[in-house]
This record gives sequence, structure tokens and C-alpha cells, in this order.
Amino acid sequence: MQFQTFSERISNIDIDVVHKVKHPFEEDDDEVDTGCHFSHCLMKWSNENFSPDFIELKKKLQSVISLPQLLQRLSEITEILISHLNNCDFDSLQPALE
Repeated sequence: MQFQTFSERISNIDIDVVHKVKHPFEEDDDEVDTGCHFSHCLMKWSNENFSPDFIELKKKLQSVISLPQLLQRLSEITEILISHLNNCDFDSLQPALE
């Protein structure tokens, strides 16, 4: 082993400073996204909000996974959301608005 100065030892250290921290709800670029923003938000809030009003809303909307399903049931979903917003508590307001 040969003696190295401090600056030489530091210059020999290989550190990767560029990295990406992946959010649990992000998908890999190579994965095909079959869901829509609506279903992703519903899933996200399902893990964060356990209020009774939101759980009831989630039960009514859990079958909506893809954009075609959302568009096919748009008027029904709109009525569910409006009804929920008129009668919900403060804790389930933000998930419904997102």
C-alpha cells in the first residue's frame, strides 16, 4: 500500500450525487400506466385518510380505475362527488376536491 495524501484519497472516492427518490405512487417509465389521475388520487388518499365520509366515498368510486371507465360513468361520478361535497366533514373535503 502506497502512501496517499488526503487530497489524493478524496479524489479517488467515487460518489454518485445524482439520484432520484421515487415516490410510492410514481410508476416506472417502462411500465404501462393503465390507471388515470382520478384512480391514483383515490388510491393515494386511501392510504392517508381514514375518515368515515371518505371511506364511504371510496366504496362508491373504487370501481373506477381507467380513464374509459371514468368517462363512461362521468355523470354518475359527478353526482356522487357533488353529493359528497355537500354532506362531508372537513377531513374528507380535500381528497374529494383533488
